[in-house]
Amino acid sequence: MAPFLDTLTRRLDQLQSQHRTLTNRSWLALPSGRTYLLLIILLSLAAAFANFHVRSQQFTHWESHPEKFFVGNTPLFSTMDTGTAIPANGNANGPALSYDLLQCKPMTSPSQLNCNGHVFDLRSGKVDGNLVLDGAVRTRNGRQVGGVGFPGNQLNVLQMAEIDQTQQFYLLHRDLFQSSFNQLFHLGRADSALFEMVYDDYPHARIFRLQTK
Repeated sequence: MAPFLDTLTRRLDQLQSQHRTLTNRSWLALPSGRTYLLLIILLSLAAAFANFHVRSQQFTHWESHPEKFFVGNTPLFSTMDTGTAIPANGNANGPALSYDLLQCKPMTSPSQLNCNGHVFDLRSGKVDGNLVLDGAVRTRNGRQVGGVGFPGNQLNVLQMAEIDQTQQFYLLHRDLFQSSFNQLFHLGRADSALFEMVYDDYPHARIFRLQTK
């Protein structure tokens, strides 16, 4: 072990000596004083110009294809680099909205499902005998193909999605179910007088154009 460590130490010393030889150059020393300040200013100006030039090119490209990158006069993306959609202001104090994935399997009765150990009755909207569901819908590849509403004013909706031979079950808040995102993206319920679908790659992406009179 000792001979190996000695060899390794000598090799590291050689590499360090070679590095000093390569970097011991006067022109590699950091400038100081006014020269250093001038270099910082020049590099900063170059970086600012490059950033402005790239973003100007991006925006020019967006303007040449407004049907893809604009809604009205508003661009859909904050930058082309990230592709991040500009966030919309929402109700921060409202109910938490999420798609809660359930593990469901059919029961003896065709109108009942066992989801996470609970009995969902799709005739009455009850879960374990209590009225919980406001409605239930079924979709196939992003299109609503069936649905039922239940009496009362419950806060939950069961959304059953069939995508390429697979089936998923979601329990979601009624407000999320009624949202424009859910209606357009997952249910495919677009008012043709307001929206035109220009790109459809469900379940990955869908793009709608807002119709203007």
